[in-house]
Amino acid sequence: MVFKLRLIGVCHSYITWHYQRRTLPIQEEETPVVTTGNEIMVQIADECEKYGFEILNDGIYDHDQKLGEVDCTNSRWWVVRATSVHQQEVPCDSAREAVWVLSMVELTQPSSEELLDKPFDRLTANDRNSYGNISHPQTSLLIAVGLQTLTWRG
Repeated sequence: MVFKLRLIGVCHSYITWHYQRRTLPIQEEETPVVTTGNEIMVQIADECEKYGFEILNDGIYDHDQKLGEVDCTNSRWWVVRATSVHQQEVPCDSAREAVWVLSMVELTQPSSEELLDKPFDRLTANDRNSYGNISHPQTSLLIAVGLQTLTWRG
C-alpha cells in the first residue's frame, strides 16, 4: 500500500512539473480503425471455420440450414438470425461474438402435433410438462405395481 501511494505521489509530481513548464504532450484524437471488406470477410470466415459453418452468397450455413448473416458496418458488428421474424440487425462486439450467436440453438416449443408424432421414449420431461401430464401406459403400470408392492410389504 505504501508503494502505491509513493508511486501516485511521484506521478503527480511529474505531471505537475511538466504542466507548469508547458511540456506535457498534446493529446491527439484517436484515428478510427478502418477495415476493408476483405478484412471483415477474413474475420467472419475464421470464426465460421471454428464451428464448421459454410459461407455462401446469401449467408452462413450449417450443413444445408441457413443460420443467418454477419457483417460489420461503420466499425459496428451485427448479426441477423435466419429464423428472426423481423430480420433485425442485432449489434455485437466482434465477428467472434456474432458467429457464436448464430451457433446457439434457438429453443422453440414444439406443437402438440409434433409431440404426438414423436415416440414416447424420445419425449423429454419438458415436453411432457408443456402439454399436460403425459404418461406412458406401461410406465404408469410399473409405478402402480411398485406402489402396491411397497404397500403390501409395509
